[in-house]
This record gives sequence, structure tokens and C-alpha cells, in this order.
Amino acid sequence: MRGSWRWVAALFLGTASPLQAGVVLFDWTKNETAGNADWVVDHSAPVPTPASPSGPDAWDGAISTWGYELHTRGHTIRTLPPGQTLTYGANDSLDLSRVDLLILPEPQNPLSSSEIQAVLEFLRNGGGLIFLADHYASDRDRDGWDSPRIWNAAFEDALGVHAHVRGERYNSFSGQSSNFNPSAAVIQGPAGRVDRIAFHAGTVFSFRQNPSVWGVAWVEGKPRGNTLAMVVCGTYGEGRFCVVGDSSPADDGTGAPGDRLYDNWNELDNGVLLLNMSLWTMRRESPPPPPPNQGNHKGGPDKYGYTWIDSHTSGGPQFVWYTVSTQSSLNGDDQTVTLNLPFAFPFYGKTFTQVIVGSNGVLQFGNPSSVNPYSNSKLPMSSAGRMIAAFWDDLTVFNSQGSYVYYGSVGSDKFVIEWRNARRYGDSTVSYTFQVVLVKNGDIYISYRKLSGTVTSSTVGIQDGSVSLQVTYNGSNSGHPDAGSTIYFKAPKSASGHQGGPDGGGYTWIDSHIPGGPSYLWYNRDNTWTDLGIDGDDVGKWVTLPFSVNFYGQSFNRVYVSSNGVLFFTTAANPYSNGPIPNGSYSYFLAPFWDDLTSFSSYGSRVYAKAVSSSRVVFLFENLHRYRDNTASYTFEVILDANGTVHFSYGRLAGTVASATVGIQGGSGTGLQVTYNGSYSGHPEQGLTIRFSPGAVKGGVAGLSGAREGVYLARKVVDGRVPLRLVVGSPARVRVGVLDALGRVVLRKDYGVMSPGVHRVGLDLAGAPAGVYFLRVEMGERAYREKFVVR
Repeated sequence: MRGSWRWVAALFLGTASPLQAGVVLFDWTKNETAGNADWVVDHSAPVPTPASPSGPDAWDGAISTWGYELHTRGHTIRTLPPGQTLTYGANDSLDLSRVDLLILPEPQNPLSSSEIQAVLEFLRNGGGLIFLADHYASDRDRDGWDSPRIWNAAFEDALGVHAHVRGERYNSFSGQSSNFNPSAAVIQGPAGRVDRIAFHAGTVFSFRQNPSVWGVAWVEGKPRGNTLAMVVCGTYGEGRFCVVGDSSPADDGTGAPGDRLYDNWNELDNGVLLLNMSLWTMRRESPPPPPPNQGNHKGGPDKYGYTWIDSHTSGGPQFVWYTVSTQSSLNGDDQTVTLNLPFAFPFYGKTFTQVIVGSNGVLQFGNPSSVNPYSNSKLPMSSAGRMIAAFWDDLTVFNSQGSYVYYGSVGSDKFVIEWRNARRYGDSTVSYTFQVVLVKNGDIYISYRKLSGTVTSSTVGIQDGSVSLQVTYNGSNSGHPDAGSTIYFKAPKSASGHQGGPDGGGYTWIDSHIPGGPSYLWYNRDNTWTDLGIDGDDVGKWVTLPFSVNFYGQSFNRVYVSSNGVLFFTTAANPYSNGPIPNGSYSYFLAPFWDDLTSFSSYGSRVYAKAVSSSRVVFLFENLHRYRDNTASYTFEVILDANGTVHFSYGRLAGTVASATVGIQGGSGTGLQVTYNGSYSGHPEQGLTIRFSPGAVKGGVAGLSGAREGVYLARKVVDGRVPLRLVVGSPARVRVGVLDALGRVVLRKDYGVMSPGVHRVGLDLAGAPAGVYFLRVEMGERAYREKFVVR
């Protein structure tokens, strides 16, 4: 190992301490299992049973995975059972003076004044606190207290954080966010990096912005100020605390029979965030890697577009290590095991749902003619096919020698394969521990934790058999790899995300995973939505639209909504057997999730509709089931605009997606197919939006021959008046904003729905100081950005 270990203090972290076992106390004295909740680790308290669980499901609470993950890291898990109280300084084994971390998971009853003082004293003396709130009016036991109000009453004054309640913005908020504080220690922690989290009806916080309190995550697209924060952390005395505005990220989907629970722990990076918080609040951070070496270790692109960079290089990744606990069956010399991936992984132009793991430090995809070769070579090696050479050498994985291959998922978008204590053939004195992280978008990370033998007889890199990106071969390129380093292979844009078209009618499609695609779009249902009364199997209903829709050049003012996940403009049909697109049997339809589905209200399935604007209507298919399979549940939306733009958005997809058709169709032979029975990487998926856009306005824009839709402005403004020329191709709501160089909003204008044509408007910036400004114009679903200078 080059260099020496040293402790590094991250911002907001203080001085790190060695990894030690701690005591974590989950509260159950505040009716955390009321109503439809089950926020306990296990229903056996104070000690969960069994004491040595084989997996998270060995404990039966809805937050058992949280407890289990901390247990696997050596921490003692205890529950404060109903009937007891929170104390500090009492002669009790569950007293907070004997605890490192207290977790209050959406309490339903308020803390007494003595309990509040006990928790604050606990914090003041170095304890850790995590509090999970929920949306306003989440009073499950109907005693007049919900968790936001409980937080405010107990801790707002002392800790300076206020949960939003009645009359305040975003007090019942659902959505995903990657709007993070990059300096917050819980975003990049010992459990991994947090890239995106999701709320399902939670609240947000405002806080006193000072060195003791800071925001961690905000509502997507909102400023990172002292309000609209989804997650807040801080310090109090010697202690640390974090408060999360939603309990659903901790829900692992299992719990008391009859409770309506969802596996949100594994959704995006929810679980990673909560684990990082746990380890940070109780001061159990793993030691950081050794200081980076000087160097310029990067390469590519190869012919396909992949690049690589390591953690020793400016702009490279941080060293990252994930803990996985599922042991594979791989055992021996020159052995392989085939693992199923939790998602379709794109690699060199194809997607794969399985990976071959070889004892010789390689991963392979497909059917290579040379599987798990023991003799490493330069890349490419054509017979090895599509391969990731993590540490390709003549290695052995004998379980009897303490060598294993482990694997597991991290969040919903990462799959990790770890070689733990692999040996070189004929030399059991050396030991190699390394792992590969496959990211859903096609990115790859290879991290090295322990390399106690030679590294100059190995190959590291990726290839498809003919195209390769080699990091090292037998010691080239500064002797890579080395312990405490991470190599990041960035996938080309085409490796993840999908798009297609135009078809014969001019429509194109693009999804939210690809650059230039739409953001995830979801409308939360409330009591203003109309229940369409579609109840049963193979049933549907004609719905009159609130406006005429221009779809493939035809105008429609009604649509037939079928329980089988299809909307027809010209016929009343309920086909339970899905087919490809273009489809010879039907025309002019939308297929957000065409499968043999049912909408029985007795099983909680409903179809709703709502006009959310003068030019947009949304159809919500909520909790539909597959025929004769009530364990599967599908929730998705169709967002239909008057100009023919269509969005499909997917909420919960708890079941197979490989037997559905997704796409749109116009007349006979014209249409766009996104997927049919699992093609295109098994689309759709939870948290995805697909946008279908009609073709350009034929014949240019009225009033300006040949003009393209867009925004035109002078680059320099001398009198404070900004002349704009807006070329609108189809009816669209137009909103304009101006920001200064610091990102502060200077001006906002909403011009309502503009008709097609050329519109000239002026923005008055008189009195604005000279400098650079940024213009953003939203024209329907399109957004235009321009920069200009005020002199």
C-alpha cells in the first residue's frame, strides 16, 4: 500500500474515530405500529429474535432491514418497548446513557417534557438521534398528534429545525430528488454514495441556517437554502442528529399481516442514506482510504465511447466500498457461477440480465468461447467476449481457505460482486479483496480494498472481444491497481437510456434516463380526481376529453380507457393479449402498459382522471393487478396534451414487466414501440418517464416563413430592456425567468398559453447592475436557455 493511513475530517464531520461497535435503540413507546404502520425492527422487544438473524426477513418489522444492516456491521440492536419511557441517567440497560444512537421512526404520541430533556441531554453528551417524520395529518392513531407536530413541539426550539405543517408548502410531498448538499457527510459515507432518494407523501423542513444545522437534500429544482429541505442534519453539544421528512424510505415492505407496506428501502438510494446517517450520528465512520498518489491515470475513449479514470487523479471518483452479504456458491480453482442481475445492464451495445462470475477475477456476459481464462493477457482477447477484468490473474476462491465471492444490490441501481480474500494459485499466503459495482446506467466501478501480493501479473480493463479499454497489463501504467483505489469506467450516453423515431407520422420518443430526456413526471392524486368506475376484468369506459387532442394529424375529443392498460381513440376494445407495435388489429391508441390486467376495486385497483391544466389531462392507473396474480401491482400514468405530446410515467411496478407492450400507434402501420415483452432492457420501470413528441410544425411557423420554434434575443442589453422574439410552434404555456450570475431570480413572467406564431415581448431590467444574466423560457414541455450581458 503506497502512503500511510491518516484520518481526514470531512466538512461537518469533525475528527473521525476508528470503527467500533455501538448500541442502537429503536423507539416503540410512541405507538409506531398504529394504523397501517409497522415501524419496528422486530415485534420481539427489547431484543429482536433471533439474536443472530440469517437475513433482514428473519426479523418481522417493516424496518427490519435497517436494523439488520446495522447488526451486520457489528452494532447491537435494541427496541424500547411500549410502556417504557425515554430516560437519561437512570439505572436501566435501555437508558440513553448506555446507547449510541436513538431512532424515533414516525412517533404517533408526543414526548413528555422529561423525555424531551432526556433526549437533549443525550445529544449534549455525544449521543446520536435520527427522527423520521411523515406528511402533515399523518395521525394514525387519531389522538391529535402527527409526527411533524411532535418534532416541532419537542425539538424545534432547541435544534432550530421546523417541520412544515398545515398551511405551509410541501407538507405532503412525493417525488424524487438528487438536489443534495455535496459537502454533507451522509451523502458520501461508509455505506456508499447517495445519488437519488424518493419521498412518498412526506413533509419538508425550514431551519435556522448556522454552523450547527445544515440542509442535506432539498425538493428537486428548489434552491439549497434554509427551507424546502427534505433532510436536515446538525449538531447539538457533542451530539449529532438528522431528521428526515418521510418514513417511507425506511420501509422494507415486510411487517405485520394486513399492513400496507412497500419496499422503499431498496428504492433508489434510500437505504444507503439512512445507513450513512446511522453511522455518522453515532460516530462510527469507517476510516478513509490512504491519501491519493500523484498521477494522471485515465484513458479512453475507446471506439465505443467508454472512458476510465481512477481515484488518484484530479476529477476522478472517491474510493468507495459497499458491504454485501450474500455468499455465492463459487468455490475452487477455475470455477464460475452465473448470477441474475436485478436490472438489465447495458454493456458495449447490448443489455444483459445475467453475469458470469469467474474465480480468476473476471466478469463475462453472454456466451464467450473462453470462460474464466486463468492466464491473463492484453486486451482485447477475442475469445473472452464481453468481459470486465477486475483483477484478472490465476486466482483461487477456496472457501476452506477463507476465500469467497459475495454479491448483492445497493439501492435500486447498483449491483456489487466482491472477491473476498482470493488467493493466487499455489500461494495461499497472499490475499486479494476487490469488488465490481455495476450501475444500472452502464457505469462501472472497480475498487480494491486489500492487495497483499503482487499486482504486476494481472490485467484490468473492459472489452467486448474486439474493442477494449485497458487500464493495466502486468504492471503497466504505474503498477495499477493498488489498495484503497477505485477505477471508474464511464459508459457512453448510448449505453443507458433509450430513444427512438421518428415514425411515419413524425413522432419520436425518449426516456428520462438519457441526456436530453424528460424529468420524471408524476401527478399525485387527491380528492379532486375523478374515479372512472372501471371495475373488473377486460372492462373499459369512454371518457370525454376536456379539449380536442391532435394525435397523428387527427383530432379526437374522447378516448376509451381499458383496464388492460391501453387507451383507444377510435374503438372500444379490451384486448387482454398484448401485441407488438405497429399492430394490425388496432389503430390510434396509447399503450402505457398493455398486459392482461384487472381493475377490481375489491383489491384496491382504480382508474382515475383529472384535467391538470387547460391543455393537459392525466389518467392514473392505480394498483392494477395481473390476471390471477393479485401479488403483482402496477401504478402508472398517461399524461396527454392537446398538441399530441404524450408522457407515460411509472410509479410502483411490483411484478413482471417482461410481458407488456409500451408504445403509441397512429393509423395502420404507423407507430412507435418502446418495448414488447421485455425488449429495450425490460422497460418500463419504476421512476421512469417516457415522452412521445409529435413532429415539427409543417410549413414553418405562421407569420415567419421557415422559422424554427425557439427563442431569439439580443446578446447585449444597454438600456435595461430585453427584446424577445418567441416563435411558438403549437399552443403552449410560456413562462420566462431571468437569473443573475449567482443564480438569484431577478424576474419572472407567465404569459399563459400562446398561440402558434411569432410573439415579440420585452423584459424590463431597468436598474439591474451590469453583468452576465441567464434567460430561461419554458414553452410547454420544452425549455430554452440563453445568456446575455447587461451593460
